[in-house]
Amino acid sequence: MKVLIADDHALFRQGLTQFMSAGFQDLSVTEAGSFYDVVVLKDKLEEFELILLDLAMPGMEGFAGVAMVREHAPQVPLVIVSASERREDVFRALELGVTGYISKSMTGRELLDALAEVLSGNTYLPASLMRGTPKPPPAIDQRELFRSHASLRQLSRRQSEVLLLLSEGRSNREIAEALQLAEQTVKVHVSNFLRVLGARSRTEAVVKLGDLGFPVGGARRR
Repeated sequence: MKVLIADDHALFRQGLTQFMSAGFQDLSVTEAGSFYDVVVLKDKLEEFELILLDLAMPGMEGFAGVAMVREHAPQVPLVIVSASERREDVFRALELGVTGYISKSMTGRELLDALAEVLSGNTYLPASLMRGTPKPPPAIDQRELFRSHASLRQLSRRQSEVLLLLSEGRSNREIAEALQLAEQTVKVHVSNFLRVLGARSRTEAVVKLGDLGFPVGGARRR
């Protein structure tokens, strides 16, 4: 697997490479110590199978750097590696199409699990972001959850079931199988929910549902 690790701390790059070597076979790592090094590689970014990018390194200029990488490698899984877990940073990165957001405080095992999640086609978010999302008390009536948001009060029973499964991080296919619906029907429902919730992605929708009191799980991309 061909990976680009862009971070200005050599020890961190070396440690990350060591952890990944233990978890992934045939690993080939290219290191970049600054965003200037990434720019030099911009025409070759599509050749990588995974890109790990630090938000704070020389030449990065914030999220403009993320946008540049995504523009030159739109299909390559892009993971932000950062000391910041601020929601606004995570959501901004998601808006730009990243497929993972990893905290530098994670253990090696957690890191490998996060990268495996990304490489399987899902989106990974920091656990702390999900832990900070309030959950309903055990005795709460699910109907009250829908009454708490004006735009959700008129949902049909079937739509409510789809939304609850979405909040658990189920994929469209899993929701369709669970409710015996066509996957295209589920896709239409999910698209409508994103619009109603004002969410730009499934991941952001899950977090917003958690803020409303829904029991939340992981957030898969499709």
